[in-house]
Amino acid sequence: MKKLFGVLPFLCLWFVADAIAEVRQGSTLGDKDWNILLTGPDGLKTRLSDYKGQVIWLDFWASWCGPCRHEFPWLEKQNEKFSKNGFRVLAVSVDEEVRDMSRFLEQMSTSFPVFHDPRGEVAEYFGIKGMPSGVLIDRTGRVVKKHTGFRQQDAASLEELIATVLGRSGAE
Repeated sequence: MKKLFGVLPFLCLWFVADAIAEVRQGSTLGDKDWNILLTGPDGLKTRLSDYKGQVIWLDFWASWCGPCRHEFPWLEKQNEKFSKNGFRVLAVSVDEEVRDMSRFLEQMSTSFPVFHDPRGEVAEYFGIKGMPSGVLIDRTGRVVKKHTGFRQQDAASLEELIATVLGRSGAE
């Protein structure tokens, strides 16, 4: 998987063109998009549609990704702060091995669900180009923002965007 994301930026337009045409910023998720199956590390399966009507931050990450280590505490903070308002963080690991994902998670405090996408199929479907990447989806299924990378200086504006999408005047 590491190799795929190393060359993905160069192949992106060719390799995942169909996925990008389906799920791009500003588009609205259709029935087949909501039907995406997410699998937990324990093998339990859920569909993205189980979270329909909520504001979702669909986060793609990997244990080998340095910025992901900095993003996870921020994700936890957002989940704790906004979950009572219908906000859900759904984390999707693209690690090939469950043990790599598990080792990473042992070092992090997470209250949000974590899923495993070892072949990168869900990441490819959403047109993910790098790690970490977040897809902010509003209550109606509109993709409000696709964000690649994590820099601490972006945290406040991303938090403000989440608050706005939740229908609030700003972060508390």
